[in-house]
Amino acid sequence: MRFLSVILPDYVLENQFSNTPEGVFRIHALVKMAGHDSQLLDLRNCRNDYEMECVVKIFVDSKFDICLVSATTAQGNVLNSFTKSLKAKFPNKLIVLGGTHVNAISNSMGWHADYLEILHPNVDCFAVGYYWTVAHIKKLISQMGKGAIIRHDGTKTKDIILRLPYEDLQNNSVSRGGGIIHRNGDCEEMLSQNMLFSVGCAHKCSFCFNEFTCQSRSKPSDVLLEISRRITRYGINAIKINDDDAFNNLKWNEKFIEQSRAWNMPMRYLASTRANVNKNKKKLQQLVELNVLGLSVLGIGVEWADDRVLEINNKRVTVKDIKQSIELLSSYSDIEILLYSIFGLPGMDDRAVDNMMEFIQWCKGKVKHISMTNFVPLIGTDIYENPEKYGMELMVPMGMQENIDWGRFYFNGKFDDIKALSLGETRERHLLRKADVYKCLDECGFLRHETKNDAIKAGYLK
Repeated sequence: MRFLSVILPDYVLENQFSNTPEGVFRIHALVKMAGHDSQLLDLRNCRNDYEMECVVKIFVDSKFDICLVSATTAQGNVLNSFTKSLKAKFPNKLIVLGGTHVNAISNSMGWHADYLEILHPNVDCFAVGYYWTVAHIKKLISQMGKGAIIRHDGTKTKDIILRLPYEDLQNNSVSRGGGIIHRNGDCEEMLSQNMLFSVGCAHKCSFCFNEFTCQSRSKPSDVLLEISRRITRYGINAIKINDDDAFNNLKWNEKFIEQSRAWNMPMRYLASTRANVNKNKKKLQQLVELNVLGLSVLGIGVEWADDRVLEINNKRVTVKDIKQSIELLSSYSDIEILLYSIFGLPGMDDRAVDNMMEFIQWCKGKVKHISMTNFVPLIGTDIYENPEKYGMELMVPMGMQENIDWGRFYFNGKFDDIKALSLGETRERHLLRKADVYKCLDECGFLRHETKNDAIKAGYLK
């Protein structure tokens, strides 16, 4: 059979080439491995629906039987525009949709898989599941049909790492990140690609949608073999590891460190870790060793530097843990430390805001960057499903609604487009707090380009 694998654009996200879209790109590779023809249609250069429609009308030919699309919920409206255009030109072609949007709605208490056909009327088949293998693709092909919902158990997959054909992405095959690996602003561009070492997360933070609660990971030798292939084929010298916590398995780390020394590949890594390094001397030692082997940047999920907020959101760390982890990493390595934070989580009162600003001031000279994103309750998270448990009022889609602007809701980046407030909280008070935090970030040198638009809208920056 002949397939058309489509990478959708995302109009509301800047720099959309920085992360390789592993979903449909992975499916494209698996279809080829299963012996079928697949052409890749990368629509990320399109800046609006009109441009996307023109590409479909003019450039897409009929040399396919089935169109495969993977979408996030933020791309829900883009998805409908694309499938409408494709059906107008090829009414008899089968469109199959998978990805996090399908999975989140299928597993939500407030939604139901049956809603998918109403939300996306031009899609013929919905594929529910994660990390498909060649065997799963064969099953998917055999079961495709109008209105069908096909499921598979992604927890059984062992094919976390595939030999993805990055040349199919043409000029976008390698993201020239610069800021992906080093964030000091002056470094040279580094040829980097994104990669998963493992899937799943055993932690159950209330604001995070975990696909798998048990972690699976590839063998260190498989990881290093794929890195070596990418170095040889694409000339990369940096890897952004997209795992929730790439190095939380100490036995795996030992093998990876030992084999990395033997391979001696010139590579730099960006990875993430939980803020519990202070409680695990072995993990600290391994991170120091990994630093020597290329672990240049380490992201730590702070979320909010207030113990009550951390407890409410089931983070299972304390501010003391976070500070001690930062101090230990700074003392024993030259890793650049990045901190990820979220404004608007449950429990964020005046005291919590003051605590966060004190923490930001404490971070001066200790970390390179603090990100600040707006809290949006995602479908499938515990807060979205049970807002009353967290004392939250959600201004979000729940259940069957028409004309939902998914992109505007999920990733608008606007300062005052609030989607969640604590009960009794006013919009005005919420915005004043945020302006205070942004002012603190700016004074401490942590207000980056992606957050300046928020600060301008808040009236803090001109």
